[in-house]
Amino acid sequence: MLREFNHKLALIVKKRMTAKVILLALLSLQTISIMADPPKAVWYRYYDSKGIANVSSSVTPNHIRYGYEALDSNMQVIQRARPYNAEKDAQYAPQRAAAAKQRESDLKLKRAYTNSQVATQKRNTALSYILKQIKFQQDELKQFQNPYTTNFTEPLSYQDSAFLKLPKFP
Repeated sequence: MLREFNHKLALIVKKRMTAKVILLALLSLQTISIMADPPKAVWYRYYDSKGIANVSSSVTPNHIRYGYEALDSNMQVIQRARPYNAEKDAQYAPQRAAAAKQRESDLKLKRAYTNSQVATQKRNTALSYILKQIKFQQDELKQFQNPYTTNFTEPLSYQDSAFLKLPKFP
């Protein structure tokens, strides 16, 4: 009797846990679906130099000049855009160009060296090539130096030979 009671109690607990897990899964799916679709802007509002609010369904040059707010269908602010300042834009143009150039070179390096092993391998290849160049240049230097050193010693070696007869003075 006690065994049957424990068995039924375990089944009830298992059913409740299953129901809780299903409920939790449904809530998490609903939350994900809400977060996946951010509210879309329906209206755009800007305040002109007189402080008057202007609302339209599209962004105009005045919106950009004064800065604007993106509003949803309930007129709640979704996002704010700062006003465009041509002087600041011109002032920061060289910095942006330098940053873009740096990003481009970084991307180029990332494409060339996909991971650290490839970078190490290419470094070792470049170093071995440089070492081969140094060895080749050292060998060439030795070859150029050898004829000059033998030329200085050659007259001494030919002094007693039949090719070179020096007159003897009494």
